[in-house]
Amino acid sequence: MAKRQRHSGGAQGLLDRTVGRIVAAGWQDDPQRLVVADILTVLTRLAGVAGGGQAAGPSASAAASVINEVIRAATRLADLTGDRTALLELISDLNRFAATVGIWQAGPAGATVSGLSIPRFGHRRADFTVTYRVRKRRDGQEVLFEEREGGRKNFAVTRKDYDAAVAALAELDLPVTFNDLYTRFVAHGGSDVKSRYPLRVVLRFWLSGSPPLATKRRARVEPSHDFKSSVANAWHEASRR
Repeated sequence: MAKRQRHSGGAQGLLDRTVGRIVAAGWQDDPQRLVVADILTVLTRLAGVAGGGQAAGPSASAAASVINEVIRAATRLADLTGDRTALLELISDLNRFAATVGIWQAGPAGATVSGLSIPRFGHRRADFTVTYRVRKRRDGQEVLFEEREGGRKNFAVTRKDYDAAVAALAELDLPVTFNDLYTRFVAHGGSDVKSRYPLRVVLRFWLSGSPPLATKRRARVEPSHDFKSSVANAWHEASRR
């Protein structure tokens, strides 16, 4: 019960700060009035669903959905006013609030306001241990396994797909989106499957390294400085585990 009260208070504080920004900007007047009403209505609902902490159950998922509604309404407001400063401040507030209720920023939603990429939010998965190992199958082929504890589904990636991912990332001069990298991956002979899991698994393997062999910032991927010299050794080390 104490957690629910704390999270609701956080939502109320978020609502109060947003009201202050709206009044300061004069956004309570037409033509912004209806959009402002949408924002305040959604923020008020947030206080009612943002409980349960990091359990990532229905309350966290519902809070993420409501936060995304706030973002969409605030984006419309920024379009109307041409002022993205308050929108940036609101997104910053939402990021801080989301962290207290087990919600994470899932990446850009695709919308932009004056060049600003608008994020979307999702509920955080429960933590579990992931181990990467290279094993030989009965046919003698080496395969990279992503093994998840607790009986969760494991994934396997062939050496052919691993090498295709290496070739795709190694040729980059600038960071690219996952979709762009996937196109390169398939062009280099990688498996073109609906879920695109082979490339996703390899990227997670590289990102899990210490130091990581790839970096991901703002939904874009790029190789580390020593990627080409270290990537083959990463496979070798995984085969010794």
